[in-house]
Amino acid sequence: CLGNVFHRKTLKIIWLEIMKTSLPKHLLRAAVKQLFLTTIEVDDKLRFCHDAIKEAAVSLISISEYDQMQRDIGTILNKALAEDEKEENIFVLANLLNKGAGKDIEVAKLNLRAAARAKELSAFSSAAAFASHGIKRLPPERWDGRYTLDLSVELYSIGAESERCVGNVMQAKIYCNAILQQPRVSLQQ
Repeated sequence: CLGNVFHRKTLKIIWLEIMKTSLPKHLLRAAVKQLFLTTIEVDDKLRFCHDAIKEAAVSLISISEYDQMQRDIGTILNKALAEDEKEENIFVLANLLNKGAGKDIEVAKLNLRAAARAKELSAFSSAAAFASHGIKRLPPERWDGRYTLDLSVELYSIGAESERCVGNVMQAKIYCNAILQQPRVSLQQ
């Protein structure tokens, strides 16, 4: 769930947090000893030796357990990483936290950052997906408060622009209309 390549520090943060839980520690230690991971010396990163190893590990747990594990790892990383490290790993972090449900302003903000970054890279499909996830995390009263109003306008705007760029004009119109229907939104925004 961290991707095929990840920093050693990221694995250490997760490992230390997992060791505090009641997970079978002997299984995790065995996986490391069996050399399922290889080191990329240049960037102090690790990667799975083979995609099949990652796929086999994931197949051992149910989808709901895997989603929960991803949310837990996302929460651990969101708390432990410095802001510059969060920015470097924004796509992974947002994807992990998007496995959760419910309204969460902080996850909406992370999705806004990921959507903006994806848009800068001209990855409009990803930008649209992150904007959509961010919008889903906004509270029902998203247009009421100044803080949530600005966040909502930004998410809907990036969503509209990204959807238009990938040819999804109907969804772009839905986002635009949602903004235009709000009396508190000025056209300067």
